[in-house]
Amino acid sequence: MEDRSAGISRRAPRIVRIGAWLAIAAGTACQNAKIIRLDATPRHVRPGDPVELAWEFVGAGTMTITPPTAQAPAGRVGERGTAVIRPTTHTAVDLKVTRWGGDPAGGRLDIEIARAETLAASLADPGAACHESVVSSTAHIKNFAAGLTVLELDAPPDYPRAGYDVTHVDARTHQPVTAHVAPGAPATRFAGQPINGDWIISSPLAPGETCDSPGLPGNLIVIAYTQCAGGGGGTP
Repeated sequence: MEDRSAGISRRAPRIVRIGAWLAIAAGTACQNAKIIRLDATPRHVRPGDPVELAWEFVGAGTMTITPPTAQAPAGRVGERGTAVIRPTTHTAVDLKVTRWGGDPAGGRLDIEIARAETLAASLADPGAACHESVVSSTAHIKNFAAGLTVLELDAPPDYPRAGYDVTHVDARTHQPVTAHVAPGAPATRFAGQPINGDWIISSPLAPGETCDSPGLPGNLIVIAYTQCAGGGGGTP
């Protein structure tokens, strides 16, 4: 507005408004995107096992899971949340977060799928034994990478034995440890142990079997799901 009462042109102090706008802009700039949490638990699983994803961030987030997995979040996700997925192969979880006026943030998780290795103890081995209705033998496992460790032991679902007792010398305590393994009831007692070494496998004779039964299996077999040493969860 102009005041012409004294022949002098006066204008409103627009610089005040501009200065106020600059102050507001300066107060909202440089707010960077931030990932507070990005977890997958556990990070190393058997195919189809559940993995819980959990995340929290500041900004606008987009999640991509490769390959796509049923019930997995895809695209825009809220600033915090959880989801359960069941990967069947190596799966990558990528989170990208942006925020106006600031730098973006990104995080990645890799979910590893355990390899299945067969531990077969031959009943033709000279050390095999059968007494008190129990047959046993030793699987001599070698030639695997030194860093390959056991995640869990399982029994083949179609193998005609009721279950097994497995004994292995703990690499940390040097003491023998025994765990029972049955179809549908895997054992995690040996988690973290190197797969290389001797694994004593024993099983009760089936009803009607004797130590000299011609129908005794040639091998006692358990399945070891393995991981690379150091596999596990954590925040990247």
